[in-house]
Amino acid sequence: MTHWNTLFACALLSATAFADQTITLEDGKQVVLKDDFTWEYVPHSDTPSEEGFLSIPVANATKGTTIVIGDNKPSLQLSKSGVDILIGAGEYENGELTLPVSITNQSTQPVVLVTLNVAIYSPTGELLYEESTHAWQSIKRLAETYLRPQTSAKGKPLSMSVEQHPQYQISVEVSDISTR
Repeated sequence: MTHWNTLFACALLSATAFADQTITLEDGKQVVLKDDFTWEYVPHSDTPSEEGFLSIPVANATKGTTIVIGDNKPSLQLSKSGVDILIGAGEYENGELTLPVSITNQSTQPVVLVTLNVAIYSPTGELLYEESTHAWQSIKRLAETYLRPQTSAKGKPLSMSVEQHPQYQISVEVSDISTR
């Protein structure tokens, strides 16, 4: 059984528990299954903590969920460096899965680039698509196109040529937020 099948099965089981659960995959990585049907990897630290030193765990910017075609609610929300990314409901048309994206800048700096790493899997966990894409980008050296603090903008939709399924598993990582 692949780790995606294990993850999917545990996500279904955790839906009735109403609390976050941590599981360990076959490769040793840990995943938190959330009660809102999303998941994220548990970051691990390679450096030992110093005696008496308290630290906040590092937030992981990778999240995943199951997208059901025809469902009208947003699929996934990610945050990094004060920027919130909302992945909307999935649509399948003409051989393409399309996910709308919106970006909100909650930080104090203007944003010029938001890059996402996207992976789409079949319901059985087979990788169908993987790519790094700019979900939002300003025009270079044109300040009026920057995403100003406390504003929102429509991002570039994620469009992927994949075979049709009634649902997909998606994993999204915010790989870059560039500011000015």
